[in-house]
Amino acid sequence: MKKNDLLNKMLLKWMLGLLCLGCTSQVQKEFSRYDESSGESYYEWLYRDSAYIDGPGDPMRLWIEPMPDSVYIPAYRRMVRHLRLRDTLAWDFSAKDVKVSQKIYDYVIDSWLYDNRLIRSRKFAVELSNTYFKIRPTGRE
Repeated sequence: MKKNDLLNKMLLKWMLGLLCLGCTSQVQKEFSRYDESSGESYYEWLYRDSAYIDGPGDPMRLWIEPMPDSVYIPAYRRMVRHLRLRDTLAWDFSAKDVKVSQKIYDYVIDSWLYDNRLIRSRKFAVELSNTYFKIRPTGRE
């Protein structure tokens, strides 16, 4: 293994560790305000005063019924907020939990399932930043 490859892998692991620590502390701050005795689930409590996101169009049939970005982007951001990175992308919420339409939820989850297949192939890796993630080729064949 080349020295640069080893350094890149170490740097990536270090960055992922910092990201996870940052995300974990934010989630812990939010969760610390959550009161289980209220009878609400965490997601019901978190989105109690939030609007249900739905709109015209169908993300599964964009060429026939395009969905406006003003609908899709806020729904996607709401879902990504609860996305976790383990060996692959992971989530534990439903469309009802995060108050997005089932059609948007299904579209986003299908794309994440596809991303997970790419990650498992080891030909692709996750590149993270504070506000997004990208699936990039690793250069392995």
